[in-house]
Amino acid sequence: MTLVLTLAGLAAAAELSVILETPGVLWLDGGMLDTPETGNTLPVTLSPGRRTLEARTARGTPLARIVLEVGPQGRGRVAFRDRTFRAESLHDVRLLPAEAAGTEDAAATSVEIVATDGAWANVYVDGGLAGELRNTPRALALRLRPGPHRIEVRDFLDTTTLVRGVLTLPADAARTNPVRLSFTRDRPVEVYGADGAWVPER
Repeated sequence: MTLVLTLAGLAAAAELSVILETPGVLWLDGGMLDTPETGNTLPVTLSPGRRTLEARTARGTPLARIVLEVGPQGRGRVAFRDRTFRAESLHDVRLLPAEAAGTEDAAATSVEIVATDGAWANVYVDGGLAGELRNTPRALALRLRPGPHRIEVRDFLDTTTLVRGVLTLPADAARTNPVRLSFTRDRPVEVYGADGAWVPER
């Protein structure tokens, strides 16, 4: 996998041009981005500060992660290939060790989505594909930040919606047990670890 980032200086932000050379899903500071089609460019505007950008497979497996300390005139280029990267012509941007993402990641909650009947399905979070449920795995592990997230589960052909609703994670959810959302076709969704967090949609 190759991920290419280009930062262009703005008055109070930096703009990244993100290119995914193979299918994947992009996450910024624990939130999913609208992921471009393979080979297309996605512009991402960053306010100054510490930012964590991560690429994952459709099944949620981490591919690459980079932590940037972005200044108001940030610009430069970072290229990912598989699990390595190179940085070129950085200005007002510092590369930090991946462990530095702890401040942002600490606010995120572990969420597990489980097909209890073994259904093959595609899981969408906030409008973007977060992962797939197939023979292996039957569960999808995610990291989501506090607040509401729209969850939709469709059959593996994307023709039928199996589950649709809003999962609202409290601010202190990251300090409690992981949240588990399990579903079986034609039965109500069951949520463990966050009472009252799930509101189904028709």
